[in-house]
Amino acid sequence: MKLSVASNLKNDLIEKIAEFKAVEEIFGKLPFDFTGGGRGILSTFQVNKKMFAEHVKLAQEKNIRFNYLLNGTAMDNQAFTRKGHKEIRKFLDWLTELKIDAITVSIPYLLQIIKTNYPHFKIYVSSIANVDSIEGAKKWLELGANKITLNDRSLNRNFKLLKAIRKNTMCQLELIANNNCLYQCPLSHHHYGLLSSASQKKAKLKGYLIDYCTLMCRYLRVTDPTEFIKAGWIRPEDTKTYEELGIDSLKLVGREMETEHLVTIVKAYSEQHYDGNLLDLFSYNTHFKENTISKLSLLMLGLKYYFKPFSINFFKLKKLRDALIQKTDIQINNKDLKDFLIHFKSHDCNETPCEDCDYCRNIAEKFVKLDTNKRKEYLQKYQAIIKELHSGEFFKA
Repeated sequence: MKLSVASNLKNDLIEKIAEFKAVEEIFGKLPFDFTGGGRGILSTFQVNKKMFAEHVKLAQEKNIRFNYLLNGTAMDNQAFTRKGHKEIRKFLDWLTELKIDAITVSIPYLLQIIKTNYPHFKIYVSSIANVDSIEGAKKWLELGANKITLNDRSLNRNFKLLKAIRKNTMCQLELIANNNCLYQCPLSHHHYGLLSSASQKKAKLKGYLIDYCTLMCRYLRVTDPTEFIKAGWIRPEDTKTYEELGIDSLKLVGREMETEHLVTIVKAYSEQHYDGNLLDLFSYNTHFKENTISKLSLLMLGLKYYFKPFSINFFKLKKLRDALIQKTDIQINNKDLKDFLIHFKSHDCNETPCEDCDYCRNIAEKFVKLDTNKRKEYLQKYQAIIKELHSGEFFKA
């Protein structure tokens, strides 16, 4: 199984993952560009174009391909203007100069611009495009996609449908292995729209993001820890199952992570084995993590993109940030889930309400470890901020 690995744009990452033969590419993007993408400014490492170009060149010297993410969900209609189209073309010219291997998109129009004018690029479809059916995959293939990252929020354990998509689709298929989004997440569409706007060069509120969706996600998980089990992650030990289905590669996310964390994840999926807390392989406890950048840099970025005294209460914003970076001390021993996947090989979650099955709930009750007092503390903190956001109190001076 080949691996596509998130890049934090730090050169030491390339040096450390080059030894793993399963790694065929890394993916990433600038903190800001025309389309934006799936990360906000405070959860990515800050690099300029020169630093980015050096990173890409180093990867290529190590025979690791680079996949650039142009996977924003909307461009404020600017792509349909003379100036906007010119900017897109100028940016694609720059990616051509860098000899970028592939570009990931979630907008069909952008795919067709690239296909028409830059046929040397391989084009991948982002999981943000929500491809989760045979016909959906075939339509992207007809548009010219070379690889599709399927919707991990609904498909990762639907083996019957994965097998059918593989049978009827000739392009490469990929699954995200270590995402921990809610199963059938009602927030994801809105969340990717927020993140796209927060990383778009021309956005009116450039860089500004109140990450309500991540806050709600944490609240829902702590309210019902079954959500940790229902999420569509793939254990390193279960990689073989997906290989047998014909999945070509696994995507390992976590562009906001430090190098050592990413290397741990790559090692686990390369060796198809991990001893420890399953959540170590996810980004659950790294969102807005303080060691992403220095405290001084974090403060300066916060002032630059969030200091809007006529729009928001800056002190309430700090309370939100503190809630998001707090480590939640949740433990799920990966070894305990040895036979977890067997159930799904003969069970279709789309045909049965969760309350009529309770498989994941029983697993969660046995293996998700969270101190009762800590759980109450987290719930109170999340509830207080959510209430202020809903009432409008959060924005008052």
